[in-house]
Amino acid sequence: SEVLPLVEREVPGVRVSLVGSNPRPEVQALASERIEVTGYVSDARLETFYARARVAVAPLRFGGGVKGKVLEALRHGVPCVTTSVGMQGLSGASAFMPVADEPQAMAAHIVSLLRDDALWQRVSMAEQAFIDQEYSREALWRVLSSSMQRDEQAA
Repeated sequence: SEVLPLVEREVPGVRVSLVGSNPRPEVQALASERIEVTGYVSDARLETFYARARVAVAPLRFGGGVKGKVLEALRHGVPCVTTSVGMQGLSGASAFMPVADEPQAMAAHIVSLLRDDALWQRVSMAEQAFIDQEYSREALWRVLSSSMQRDEQAA
């Protein structure tokens, strides 16, 4: 209600998909020609949403720890605009991830990513590199290996 009108002013005709299980009635009521409210979708269908998305938005206001929705967008190479809550646990991503807690700033980030192909490419590549560095199988093995070495040294 606060961000989308600002984006629509700058990018008329923008379409939004609200994808997620069990949307509340007030979210379902947002459905229109330009706003799709899906409810639950399979992993395969979720892949198609990411494949056609230009920007992912995670306007999280509360919660703790690393947010799966944010990591999922990064993994798919879809630039993600989030809040400071959405960035919790991702301090290494603060150099390239668009973060805003105010509607005007969030809308400005979204509009920039919708319009600027070079910016979109830079953010997408940085996010994918971050996922590879911090959340890939190789990263998991690095952490496990380091932990095992510390345990052996302590014993």
